[in-house]
Amino acid sequence: MYKESVPFKQKLSLAYLWLVPPVTVTIGFGIAPISYKIYLPVWGMNVCLMILSAYHLGIPRLWKRDQPGKQLVITALLLSAPWLLFSIFAGMGPPPSTFQGWVNTAAEQQTRYTILMAGGILLLLGTTILKSQLQASGENLYSTLASATVSIAMPLFIINMAFWGYMAFWGYYLYS
Repeated sequence: MYKESVPFKQKLSLAYLWLVPPVTVTIGFGIAPISYKIYLPVWGMNVCLMILSAYHLGIPRLWKRDQPGKQLVITALLLSAPWLLFSIFAGMGPPPSTFQGWVNTAAEQQTRYTILMAGGILLLLGTTILKSQLQASGENLYSTLASATVSIAMPLFIINMAFWGYMAFWGYYLYS
């Protein structure tokens, strides 16, 4: 079977993008929070590397007149963009486990949950476009089930994140 050769830049870009989620989760939950003076520049460098990797994998297709290619790239961007945002959690560490910890890092916790909400919305948009692409190719059952599941879960997710990011903070602040 004939297999087209993939350039090294694309292989490296794909490997980098595949490694971002597990590394982010491992570092984010595995180490204590570090100073924002350290993790923000590292996060910025990671964002630049992720954008460069996405560019090598197909962002230039956005400027071509190929409509299916554009939709494919936009879908991929919407489904991977949450990890562009979530990678900041590697420096923030896990959420505080005490009331005082929440009050002491209030702005950081509100930022954390706002990023989670934004990532969820991007994921919803990506799955919606993916559903239409799958249905155009003839797949109806699983794309509809997946889209319905995400559409039901996302409002609940946003309510939960809004509670923990904003309402819980004020409860901790007022009663501590």
